[in-house]
Amino acid sequence: NDAAPDLGAFETDGVPSSAYEFDIALKDFNIEQNFPNPFNPSTKFIYEVHTPGKIVLEIFNAIGKKLSEVVNDFHSTGIYEVQWTANDYAGNTLPSGIYLAKLKNDKTFRLIKISLVK
Repeated sequence: NDAAPDLGAFETDGVPSSAYEFDIALKDFNIEQNFPNPFNPSTKFIYEVHTPGKIVLEIFNAIGKKLSEVVNDFHSTGIYEVQWTANDYAGNTLPSGIYLAKLKNDKTFRLIKISLVK
């Protein structure tokens, strides 16, 4: 079998691996590219929820370490906006670099690449 081994959550570039997976994500929620991007020191995320449920927005560094949880709450259908300042859980200012914002529910997730430039 030529299938690659399962290496975990960050073996994807955020693009769904099948039309079915993409369809589930778009039916449940969608996230726009953050603005501004690149940003310093804060950026705005806008996302739309189509199916009510728990939504989580997390920030990861390039090697997959979770640095911050921006949103973790039940959402009704609608459009939401949240501002994030580039700090980790401890309140430390993050250095310049590429980060990943992951919006997820209990079924699927979407990743976007964000850039912090100082």
